[in-house]
Amino acid sequence: MCARIVVHSQGMVEGGSPF
Repeated sequence: MCARIVVHSQGMVEGGSPF
């Protein structure tokens, strides 16, 4: 999992891991 996670308003996550 990546420590850096960007959550979009659409519900998708960006950074390599959904959690």
